Amino acid sequence: MATSAATRADGLTTEQLACLAGGPRRVVEVAVLALVRAGAVRVGRNGVVSAVSGASPRTGAQAAVLAHLGQHLGNVVEKASDSIGARAVRDELLALGLLRSPAFQERLRAARVVLVMLACLLAASLVVLPEHFVAKLALLVALLLVRYGLGFWKGMVNGRGRAVLRDAPSAIAGRVDWSERVIALVGLQGGFQGRPAHEFTVVPESAVRTMRRPRNAAKVGAATGGGAYYGGGDGGVHHADSGWSGSGWSDRSDGGGADSSGWGSDGGSDSGSDSGSGCGGGCGGGGD
Repeated sequence: MATSAATRADGLTTEQLACLAGGPRRVVEVAVLALVRAGAVRVGRNGVVSAVSGASPRTGAQAAVLAHLGQHLGNVVEKASDSIGARAVRDELLALGLLRSPAFQERLRAARVVLVMLACLLAASLVVLPEHFVAKLALLVALLLVRYGLGFWKGMVNGRGRAVLRDAPSAIAGRVDWSERVIALVGLQGGFQGRPAHEFTVVPESAVRTMRRPRNAAKVGAATGGGAYYGGGDGGVHHADSGWSGSGWSDRSDGGGADSSGWGSDGGSDSGSDSGSGCGGGCGGGGD
């Protein structure tokens, strides 16, 4: 799918690209790198992010980083990712039409829960009221197929956003901020061209080790609903996490308060809302 000039990867800011690929934690990672490149902060071998000069932040995410100096990189990333500045980048991507709205996601989640509940009731009726067994069984299968079919729209990134991510690697070369763009795509804990991504920056490995490990390590393709979009023939690009799962992002439209599931990746980070609908896994609708 072709993308317009306004929504190509090279038309996004580094923070926007980071948010699209990895949520608010990724936004903070590139904000740290931008401040390092500007000479405002340094990341020591002890993992502590400290001030170097009195440079002013250029973005809200950078301001959040400066508000948490004197701590290990991992703490800075976790705390700053819950800031208004880091989360505001999502609104920019929504305005560009690269994300599905939180309201849409809530409606979709509610529809999946209703379908699972109906399937559970129908499954129970097969045992309690076996009349018209074949018809009920066919309806049950249809309900479950529709429920899983709705998974096509699961996750915050829509088709246009995935197209931008597919095209992003080719837009890195030759840019002044190319190393920040690499991290925007794969994260400091990811890999690029067969090397740990942090080696393309001045951030020492000891600092990267202070960061919380993602719950679901995966190739970057998992971030956008299937397909190793950044992995070429040599499979040289690996994502630090599976989309926004565990990234500290909340799907709530008010942007406040992180939840444990992050944005909710296409891989099924919000499946718990479905499994909690009373059916569990007994009728096959307990989650993805």
